[in-house]
Amino acid sequence: MNSDEIQQEDILLKKIICLEKQVDYLRRSCERKEELIIELRDEKIPYTNYYVKKLEKKIDYALEILSETMPPCKNNFMCVDAFSYETNCKRTKEQYKKCWDLHIETKIREKGK
Repeated sequence: MNSDEIQQEDILLKKIICLEKQVDYLRRSCERKEELIIELRDEKIPYTNYYVKKLEKKIDYALEILSETMPPCKNNFMCVDAFSYETNCKRTKEQYKKCWDLHIETKIREKGK
């Protein structure tokens, strides 16, 4: 081997070493990102569950307020589970809340059409 070939081989070896370092850096970076994604996923699930429970409490409270201040029978709308509030409604707070909830869902579906 002449000196030019040795020099080219040396240059190629340095490039290979440099590329190996870059590959190693990228591998570590990907591993860190995967770990971060897993952490965020695990962190988000409890937060989402907390947020959903909080919204459910708000909705339940709003339905309770509606049921106490304006029973559905007074508004003459029909419950899916009853033909008429006047004849079939048990007139309990839970029944009122259920009827209001169904009425609101129906209105949302109608509005979405």
